[in-house]
Amino acid sequence: MMRVLICDDEVNVCRLLISLINWDALDLELVGLAHTGPEALQKIQDLLPQIVITDVRIPVFDGLELVSRTQALGIHANFIVVSGYQHFEYVHNALRHGIVDYLLKPINREELNNALEVIISRHQKDLYENNRTRNLERSLQQAQKSLVTRYLNDIIGGRAQDLTSENLELYGLDWHRDRYGCFALRVDTAHYEDFVSATIESAVSKMESQIRQLSCDAISPPLLQIRDSSIFCLYNYDSLHPDAMQKYYDTVLSTANCVAAMFPEMHVTIGIGRSCASLSDLPRATEDAIQAVRSRIMLGVDRIIYAETLNSSSSAVEALVEGRWPELWQTLQTCDQSSFPSFSRR
Repeated sequence: MMRVLICDDEVNVCRLLISLINWDALDLELVGLAHTGPEALQKIQDLLPQIVITDVRIPVFDGLELVSRTQALGIHANFIVVSGYQHFEYVHNALRHGIVDYLLKPINREELNNALEVIISRHQKDLYENNRTRNLERSLQQAQKSLVTRYLNDIIGGRAQDLTSENLELYGLDWHRDRYGCFALRVDTAHYEDFVSATIESAVSKMESQIRQLSCDAISPPLLQIRDSSIFCLYNYDSLHPDAMQKYYDTVLSTANCVAAMFPEMHVTIGIGRSCASLSDLPRATEDAIQAVRSRIMLGVDRIIYAETLNSSSSAVEALVEGRWPELWQTLQTCDQSSFPSFSRR
Protein backbone atom coordinates (compact mmCIF):
# COMPACT_ATOMS: atom_id res chain seq x y z
CA MET A 1 0.00 0.00 0.00
CA MET A 2 1.42 3.37 -1.07
CA ARG A 3 0.95 6.45 1.11
CA VAL A 4 -0.52 9.66 -0.33
CA LEU A 5 -0.26 13.28 0.88
CA ILE A 6 -2.58 15.93 -0.63
CA CYS A 7 -1.59 19.59 -0.53
CA ASP A 8 -3.86 22.48 -1.56
CA ASP A 9 -4.72 25.77 0.14
CA GLU A 10 -8.40 25.20 -0.57
CA VAL A 11 -10.10 22.65 1.68
CA ASN A 12 -12.79 21.95 -0.91
CA VAL A 13 -10.16 21.04 -3.52
CA CYS A 14 -8.61 18.60 -1.02
CA ARG A 15 -12.01 17.02 -0.46
CA LEU A 16 -12.58 16.80 -4.22
CA LEU A 17 -9.27 15.01 -4.77
CA ILE A 18 -10.10 12.57 -2.00
CA SER A 19 -13.45 11.78 -3.62
CA LEU A 20 -11.94 11.24 -7.09
CA ILE A 21 -9.22 8.74 -6.16
CA ASN A 22 -9.97 5.01 -6.36
CA TRP A 23 -8.31 4.28 -3.01
CA ASP A 24 -9.24 0.63 -2.59
CA ALA A 25 -8.75 -0.38 -6.22
CA LEU A 26 -5.30 1.21 -6.34
CA ASP A 27 -4.38 0.09 -2.82
CA LEU A 28 -3.60 3.64 -1.67
CA GLU A 29 -3.73 5.20 1.79
CA LEU A 30 -4.31 8.87 2.62
CA VAL A 31 -1.80 9.83 5.32
CA GLY A 32 -2.43 13.56 5.55
CA LEU A 33 -3.49 16.94 4.18
CA ALA A 34 -1.46 20.14 3.99
CA HIS A 35 -2.41 23.69 2.98
CA THR A 36 0.94 25.51 2.74
CA GLY A 37 4.41 24.72 1.41
CA PRO A 38 6.09 24.53 4.83
CA GLU A 39 3.30 22.38 6.26
CA ALA A 40 3.55 20.00 3.31
CA LEU A 41 7.34 19.77 3.61
CA GLN A 42 7.10 18.97 7.32
CA LYS A 43 4.52 16.26 6.72
CA ILE A 44 6.64 14.78 3.95
CA GLN A 45 9.50 14.47 6.44
CA ASP A 46 7.29 13.06 9.18
CA LEU A 47 5.02 10.75 7.16
CA LEU A 48 7.28 9.84 4.20
CA PRO A 49 4.49 9.55 1.62
CA GLN A 50 5.42 7.88 -1.66
CA ILE A 51 2.96 10.09 -3.58
CA VAL A 52 2.36 13.83 -3.13
CA ILE A 53 -0.48 15.56 -4.99
CA THR A 54 0.02 19.32 -4.77
CA ASP A 55 -1.32 22.48 -6.34
CA VAL A 56 1.26 24.69 -8.01
CA ARG A 57 0.05 27.80 -6.19
CA ILE A 58 0.22 27.17 -2.45
CA PRO A 59 1.09 29.78 0.21
CA VAL A 60 4.63 30.63 1.38
CA PHE A 61 6.40 28.65 -1.34
CA ASP A 62 4.83 26.98 -4.35
CA GLY A 63 4.52 23.37 -5.44
CA LEU A 64 7.72 23.36 -7.52
CA GLU A 65 9.70 24.72 -4.59
CA LEU A 66 8.18 21.95 -2.50
CA VAL A 67 9.55 19.43 -5.00
CA SER A 68 13.02 20.99 -4.92
CA ARG A 69 13.19 21.12 -1.12
CA THR A 70 11.97 17.53 -0.82
CA GLN A 71 14.68 16.35 -3.21
CA ALA A 72 17.29 18.41 -1.36
CA LEU A 73 16.42 16.47 1.80
CA GLY A 74 17.15 13.21 0.00
CA ILE A 75 13.53 12.07 0.26
CA HIS A 76 12.15 10.18 -2.71
CA ALA A 77 8.52 11.01 -3.44
CA ASN A 78 6.47 10.94 -6.63
CA PHE A 79 4.77 14.29 -7.29
CA ILE A 80 1.63 15.07 -9.23
CA VAL A 81 1.19 18.83 -9.73
CA VAL A 82 -2.25 20.33 -10.25
CA SER A 83 -2.83 23.79 -11.70
CA GLY A 84 -5.06 25.97 -13.86
CA TYR A 85 -4.51 26.95 -17.49
CA GLN A 86 -3.14 30.36 -16.47
CA HIS A 87 -0.10 28.62 -14.97
CA PHE A 88 0.55 26.34 -17.95
CA GLU A 89 4.12 27.65 -18.27
CA TYR A 90 4.91 25.68 -15.12
CA VAL A 91 4.55 22.45 -17.10
CA HIS A 92 8.07 22.54 -18.47
CA ASN A 93 9.58 23.43 -15.09
CA ALA A 94 7.61 20.63 -13.49
CA LEU A 95 8.97 18.09 -15.95
CA ARG A 96 12.52 19.31 -15.31
CA HIS A 97 11.97 18.71 -11.61
CA GLY A 98 11.17 15.07 -12.28
CA ILE A 99 7.43 15.30 -11.61
CA VAL A 100 5.55 12.23 -12.80
CA ASP A 101 2.48 14.05 -14.09
CA TYR A 102 0.91 17.46 -14.39
CA LEU A 103 -2.89 17.81 -14.23
CA LEU A 104 -4.93 20.80 -15.30
CA LYS A 105 -8.04 22.00 -13.54
CA PRO A 106 -10.83 21.07 -13.59
CA ILE A 107 -9.50 17.75 -12.37
CA ASN A 108 -10.68 14.69 -14.30
CA ARG A 109 -11.23 11.48 -12.35
CA GLU A 110 -9.88 9.25 -15.11
CA GLU A 111 -6.74 11.35 -15.70
CA LEU A 112 -5.99 11.51 -11.99
CA ASN A 113 -6.30 7.77 -11.48
CA ASN A 114 -4.32 7.06 -14.66
CA ALA A 115 -1.51 9.23 -13.30
CA LEU A 116 -1.62 7.33 -10.03
CA GLU A 117 -1.54 3.99 -11.89
CA VAL A 118 1.63 5.11 -13.69
CA ILE A 119 3.30 5.87 -10.36
CA ILE A 120 2.17 2.56 -8.83
CA SER A 121 3.41 0.61 -11.86
CA ARG A 122 6.79 2.33 -11.70
CA HIS A 123 6.98 1.74 -7.95
CA GLN A 124 6.26 -1.99 -8.35
CA LYS A 125 8.86 -2.25 -11.11
CA ASP A 126 11.44 -0.52 -8.91
CA LEU A 127 10.63 -2.89 -6.04
CA TYR A 128 11.06 -5.89 -8.31
CA GLU A 129 14.39 -4.63 -9.65
CA ASN A 130 15.63 -3.76 -6.16
CA ASN A 131 14.67 -7.18 -4.80
CA ARG A 132 16.28 -8.85 -7.79
CA THR A 133 19.47 -6.85 -7.26
CA ARG A 134 19.53 -7.63 -3.53
CA ASN A 135 19.00 -11.34 -4.20
CA LEU A 136 21.78 -11.34 -6.77
CA GLU A 137 24.14 -9.54 -4.39
CA ARG A 138 23.21 -12.00 -1.63
CA SER A 139 23.92 -14.95 -3.92
CA LEU A 140 27.27 -13.49 -4.96
CA GLN A 141 28.23 -12.86 -1.35
CA GLN A 142 27.30 -16.43 -0.42
CA ALA A 143 29.29 -17.81 -3.35
CA GLN A 144 32.31 -15.70 -2.41
CA LYS A 145 32.00 -16.81 1.22
CA SER A 146 31.97 -20.46 0.11
CA LEU A 147 35.05 -19.92 -2.05
CA VAL A 148 36.87 -18.17 0.79
CA THR A 149 35.96 -21.02 3.18
CA ARG A 150 37.28 -23.61 0.74
CA TYR A 151 40.45 -21.59 0.15
CA LEU A 152 40.97 -21.19 3.90
CA ASN A 153 40.55 -24.93 4.42
CA ASP A 154 43.14 -25.54 1.71
CA ILE A 155 45.59 -23.19 3.47
CA ILE A 156 45.02 -24.83 6.85
CA GLY A 157 45.39 -28.28 5.29
CA GLY A 158 48.55 -27.29 3.40
CA ARG A 159 46.88 -27.79 0.02
CA ALA A 160 46.71 -24.17 -1.18
CA GLN A 161 48.53 -23.34 -4.41
CA ASP A 162 49.91 -19.98 -5.57
CA LEU A 163 49.42 -18.01 -2.38
CA THR A 164 49.77 -14.40 -3.60
CA SER A 165 48.17 -11.05 -2.76
CA GLU A 166 46.67 -10.99 -6.24
CA ASN A 167 44.95 -14.32 -5.69
CA LEU A 168 43.63 -13.19 -2.32
CA GLU A 169 42.15 -10.09 -3.97
CA LEU A 170 40.07 -12.42 -6.13
CA TYR A 171 38.46 -13.57 -2.88
CA GLY A 172 37.82 -9.99 -1.75
CA LEU A 173 40.83 -9.82 0.60
CA ASP A 174 42.99 -6.70 0.66
CA TRP A 175 46.14 -7.96 2.36
CA HIS A 176 49.10 -5.63 1.72
CA ARG A 177 50.81 -5.41 5.12
CA ASP A 178 54.30 -6.81 5.62
CA ARG A 179 53.70 -9.85 7.87
CA TYR A 180 51.37 -12.86 7.92
CA GLY A 181 50.34 -15.12 10.76
CA CYS A 182 47.95 -17.70 12.12
CA PHE A 183 46.56 -18.57 15.51
CA ALA A 184 44.55 -21.61 16.52
CA LEU A 185 42.08 -21.32 19.37
CA ARG A 186 41.16 -24.64 20.99
CA VAL A 187 38.23 -25.32 23.32
CA ASP A 188 38.53 -28.18 25.85
CA THR A 189 36.22 -29.51 28.52
CA ALA A 190 37.20 -31.47 31.62
CA HIS A 191 34.27 -33.87 31.23
CA TYR A 192 34.12 -34.15 27.46
CA GLU A 193 31.81 -37.14 27.45
CA ASP A 194 29.22 -35.23 29.49
CA PHE A 195 28.96 -32.47 26.93
CA VAL A 196 26.61 -32.67 24.01
CA SER A 197 28.61 -31.89 20.87
CA ALA A 198 26.04 -29.27 19.92
CA THR A 199 26.82 -27.41 23.16
CA ILE A 200 30.51 -27.25 22.32
CA GLU A 201 29.74 -26.24 18.75
CA SER A 202 27.47 -23.48 20.05
CA ALA A 203 30.20 -22.16 22.34
CA VAL A 204 32.82 -22.22 19.57
CA SER A 205 30.42 -20.53 17.14
CA LYS A 206 29.68 -17.78 19.67
CA MET A 207 33.41 -17.25 20.24
CA GLU A 208 34.06 -17.05 16.51
CA SER A 209 31.28 -14.51 16.03
CA GLN A 210 32.58 -12.25 18.80
CA ILE A 211 36.22 -12.55 17.70
CA ARG A 212 35.17 -11.59 14.18
CA GLN A 213 33.82 -8.31 15.56
CA LEU A 214 37.12 -7.36 17.22
CA SER A 215 39.15 -4.65 15.53
CA CYS A 216 42.84 -3.83 15.53
CA ASP A 217 44.45 -1.03 13.51
CA ALA A 218 47.54 -3.19 12.89
CA ILE A 219 45.57 -6.02 11.22
CA SER A 220 43.79 -6.26 7.89
CA PRO A 221 40.39 -8.00 8.07
CA PRO A 222 41.29 -11.58 9.14
CA LEU A 223 39.99 -14.92 7.91
CA LEU A 224 38.33 -17.12 10.53
CA GLN A 225 37.32 -20.74 10.16
CA ILE A 226 35.85 -23.25 12.63
CA ARG A 227 37.19 -26.80 12.45
CA ASP A 228 36.11 -29.36 15.04
CA SER A 229 36.47 -27.61 18.42
CA SER A 230 38.99 -25.08 17.13
CA ILE A 231 38.95 -21.67 15.53
CA PHE A 232 41.67 -20.88 13.01
CA CYS A 233 42.49 -17.27 12.23
CA LEU A 234 44.74 -16.21 9.35
CA TYR A 235 45.74 -12.58 9.31
CA ASN A 236 47.93 -9.96 7.68
CA TYR A 237 49.47 -7.41 10.02
CA ASP A 238 51.95 -4.56 10.39
CA SER A 239 55.18 -5.63 12.10
CA LEU A 240 55.80 -2.05 13.27
CA HIS A 241 53.11 -2.45 15.92
CA PRO A 242 54.01 -5.51 18.05
CA ASP A 243 52.30 -4.05 21.11
CA ALA A 244 49.04 -3.74 19.20
CA MET A 245 49.31 -7.38 18.15
CA GLN A 246 49.93 -8.54 21.71
CA LYS A 247 46.92 -6.57 22.85
CA TYR A 248 44.86 -8.18 20.07
CA TYR A 249 45.88 -11.70 21.15
CA ASP A 250 45.03 -10.88 24.78
CA THR A 251 41.66 -9.49 23.72
CA VAL A 252 40.90 -12.61 21.69
CA LEU A 253 41.68 -14.83 24.69
CA SER A 254 39.64 -12.64 27.03
CA THR A 255 36.70 -12.63 24.62
CA ALA A 256 36.76 -16.42 24.29
CA ASN A 257 37.10 -16.88 28.05
CA CYS A 258 33.98 -14.78 28.61
CA VAL A 259 32.04 -17.24 26.48
CA ALA A 260 33.72 -20.26 28.10
CA ALA A 261 32.75 -18.96 31.53
CA MET A 262 29.11 -19.66 30.65
CA PHE A 263 29.86 -23.39 30.48
CA PRO A 264 31.16 -25.61 33.29
CA GLU A 265 34.79 -26.74 33.09
CA MET A 266 35.38 -25.20 29.65
CA HIS A 267 38.90 -24.00 28.86
CA VAL A 268 40.46 -22.01 26.04
CA THR A 269 43.99 -22.13 24.68
CA ILE A 270 45.46 -20.07 21.85
CA GLY A 271 48.46 -21.25 19.84
CA ILE A 272 50.30 -18.53 17.91
CA GLY A 273 52.28 -19.65 14.86
CA ARG A 274 55.55 -18.03 13.90
CA SER A 275 55.01 -14.99 11.71
CA CYS A 276 56.15 -15.01 8.11
CA ALA A 277 57.04 -12.41 5.51
CA SER A 278 55.63 -14.35 2.57
CA LEU A 279 52.14 -15.62 1.90
CA SER A 280 53.66 -18.86 0.63
CA ASP A 281 54.84 -19.56 4.21
CA LEU A 282 51.35 -19.20 5.68
CA PRO A 283 50.73 -22.98 5.71
CA ARG A 284 53.86 -23.35 7.86
CA ALA A 285 52.55 -20.68 10.25
CA THR A 286 49.30 -22.63 10.41
CA GLU A 287 51.11 -25.85 11.28
CA ASP A 288 53.09 -23.92 13.92
CA ALA A 289 49.83 -22.72 15.49
CA ILE A 290 48.50 -26.29 15.58
CA GLN A 291 51.68 -27.54 17.26
CA ALA A 292 51.56 -24.65 19.74
CA VAL A 293 47.99 -25.35 20.78
CA ARG A 294 48.82 -29.04 21.19
CA SER A 295 51.45 -27.99 23.72
CA ARG A 296 48.67 -27.14 26.17
CA ILE A 297 48.88 -30.82 27.19
CA MET A 298 52.30 -30.09 28.67
CA LEU A 299 52.05 -26.37 29.38
CA GLY A 300 48.44 -25.99 30.55
CA VAL A 301 45.25 -24.42 29.28
CA ASP A 302 43.67 -20.97 29.58
CA ARG A 303 46.71 -19.28 28.10
CA ILE A 304 48.48 -18.16 24.93
CA ILE A 305 51.30 -20.39 23.67
CA TYR A 306 53.80 -19.12 21.12
CA ALA A 307 55.26 -21.62 18.65
CA GLU A 308 58.63 -19.87 18.67
CA THR A 309 59.08 -20.75 22.36
CA LEU A 310 58.60 -24.49 21.85
CA ASN A 311 61.29 -27.12 21.35
CA SER A 312 61.09 -30.12 19.04
CA SER A 313 60.93 -32.77 21.78
CA SER A 314 57.80 -31.32 23.35
CA SER A 315 56.10 -31.29 19.97
CA ALA A 316 56.55 -35.03 19.60
CA VAL A 317 54.96 -35.70 23.00
CA GLU A 318 52.09 -33.34 22.22
CA ALA A 319 51.37 -35.06 18.95
CA LEU A 320 51.46 -38.46 20.63
CA VAL A 321 48.77 -37.73 23.19
CA GLU A 322 46.69 -35.17 21.30
CA GLY A 323 44.13 -37.74 20.23
CA ARG A 324 43.50 -38.78 23.85
CA TRP A 325 43.52 -35.33 25.41
CA PRO A 326 40.05 -35.56 27.05
CA GLU A 327 41.05 -38.76 28.85
CA LEU A 328 44.38 -37.32 30.00
CA TRP A 329 42.75 -34.08 31.13
CA GLN A 330 40.18 -36.00 33.14
CA THR A 331 42.97 -38.02 34.80
CA LEU A 332 44.90 -34.89 35.74
CA GLN A 333 41.81 -33.04 36.96
CA THR A 334 40.74 -35.84 39.27
CA CYS A 335 44.33 -36.52 40.40
CA ASP A 336 43.68 -40.21 39.80
CA GLN A 337 47.15 -41.58 40.43
CA SER A 338 46.07 -45.14 39.70
CA SER A 339 44.85 -44.33 36.21
CA PHE A 340 47.79 -42.16 35.13
CA PRO A 341 50.35 -45.01 35.00
CA SER A 342 47.80 -47.03 33.10
CA PHE A 343 47.33 -44.14 30.69
CA SER A 344 51.08 -43.66 30.22
CA ARG A 345 51.64 -47.34 29.43
CA ARG A 346 48.97 -47.46 26.73
